Amino acid sequence: EASGGGNLLPSVHLLLSSKSLDELFQTVCSTARALANADGAALILAEKNHCRYAAEDAIGPLWKGQRFSRAGCMSGWSMEHREPVFIPNIDHDQRVPVEFYHSTFVRALAVVPMSIDAPIGAIGVYWAKAHPPDPALLTLLSTLAGFAAVSIENMRRRNLLEERLNQAEAELQTVQRRLSDEIHHRDRLETRISLLDQTDSI
Repeated sequence: EASGGGNLLPSVHLLLSSKSLDELFQTVCSTARALANADGAALILAEKNHCRYAAEDAIGPLWKGQRFSRAGCMSGWSMEHREPVFIPNIDHDQRVPVEFYHSTFVRALAVVPMSIDAPIGAIGVYWAKAHPPDPALLTLLSTLAGFAAVSIENMRRRNLLEERLNQAEAELQTVQRRLSDEIHHRDRLETRISLLDQTDSI
């Protein structure tokens, strides 16, 4: 079965217009699955020595929300080796921890790291039947992964900036409340002092 090919430009626009990380992740998954004519796709994030399956779009459950050792799945292999991998048949490749896939429909897969220099995660696509190697598809998915990595990092920075701005605003409001309380307290003291002065002068 040939890969889906397709135009990445509309998907890039969707990535750039995503309002949240979850929306961005889902767009990456649906785009990867469509490009590969695959039965499923997943977005996997690197977390220290683990892989977290953050999102998926598939005909059946994969591993969304689960964490695995990098050594325990092919997404970890792809990130550790910093290169794409295509497995035409999981039963015929010694790198594959076959038990990892026993509970799923997966029989063939391709995984590309998101960024080669320092992968922040990976994109995986999966087929329910053996699938012939497709170098052109790996190139296409790698391009998508590059856009995804930039989009994720930009959104993380934006979210961090918004969090810091919100924190700064909350701290400023706290300072303003304290200042207002101090001014109110000072005014009350000045009023009492003024009353005492008037009483003493009688």
